[in-house]
Amino acid sequence: MNRRALLMGTGVALLVVLNVWNWWPQAPKMTREAAAPASGFRPDDFRLKIEAIPEAGTGSATRDLFQPKRPPPPPAGKVNVPPAPPPKTPEQLAEEAARAELAQFRLVGVVLRGGRAQGFLMKGEQSFMVNAGDRAGDRFTVETVTAEGVLLKDPRTGVSGQIGVSGK
Repeated sequence: MNRRALLMGTGVALLVVLNVWNWWPQAPKMTREAAAPASGFRPDDFRLKIEAIPEAGTGSATRDLFQPKRPPPPPAGKVNVPPAPPPKTPEQLAEEAARAELAQFRLVGVVLRGGRAQGFLMKGEQSFMVNAGDRAGDRFTVETVTAEGVLLKDPRTGVSGQIGVSGK
């Protein structure tokens, strides 16, 4: 066992010596081409030029490069507020109400009998069977009934609209 430990110790010591010798820093080998200075560079070219760096007191080097640059604050002068739109007239309000009510109508079907067309309109839970000239609801009159749709018109506001057959 003693001889075996001696051989192991010698092997480890040999590996350590070879490893140190392999990794020991060596001076670079100089050749004639490497020893001659390059024609385009001087030693001053590789020195840092510290004069180009601004001093800490100037404020230009105090900005954090990892934060986005913030825009300057707006001037504290007059704030432009757009004027409020003028109030709507009663006629405009009536037209808007008529358009909203017209949008609630749906034409479920059209029946053609003997050259006359009759439309089946729905508004919410209310249903209307209408011919040309009839009233649909409290506001609209039926102008025309065709196979493609029904034309409704509000006589007070002049709002009219074509309602096509649902599902077409």
